[in-house]
Amino acid sequence: MTFGVTTSSTNAGPAVTTTPPVALHPISGYAASQSPPAIISPGVIGQAAADKLTLTADQNDNIILFDALAGSTITLPPATGSGAKYKFVVATVCTSNSHKVITDNSKDFMAGVAFLEASATVTGYVAAAASTRSVNLNATTTGGLSIGDSFVLQDIELALWHVSSFMGSASGTVATPFATS
Repeated sequence: MTFGVTTSSTNAGPAVTTTPPVALHPISGYAASQSPPAIISPGVIGQAAADKLTLTADQNDNIILFDALAGSTITLPPATGSGAKYKFVVATVCTSNSHKVITDNSKDFMAGVAFLEASATVTGYVAAAASTRSVNLNATTTGGLSIGDSFVLQDIELALWHVSSFMGSASGTVATPFATS
């Protein structure tokens, strides 16, 4: 409870007034009226109530949950060679749209490898640093079909993100999760 002091117009002395506290979300600690990113626990960021999230450098070394049913778009901070690392994990399989991570500008790219499993067959895809700007998980052909699908992006040099530890599940005719936009 917050207490304040006010005086009456008759100068009879101070009166104590109370202001109701701001309602806080029980898990995230954010004001109930604020939108995520919600801090689920130390080092874990969710965005269930938001379809867009822009990461900042101070969120380095966090696990970012894909936990929005309608999919989400997460924008990376600029790649500067800082070594910043983000792990992305499917916590909710999207029912529409895609879970997507994209670079913040047309100068930053991604390089690395993704492995997708479908029908007991594992297929690998390469992210080409000259053109890849995003990872798209559509919960079918490009991965994100199962809770726990995950990958890591690390800022390894100016304008370059490295994709690693990419293991995902897919269905149908498997396709690359890497895209130019």
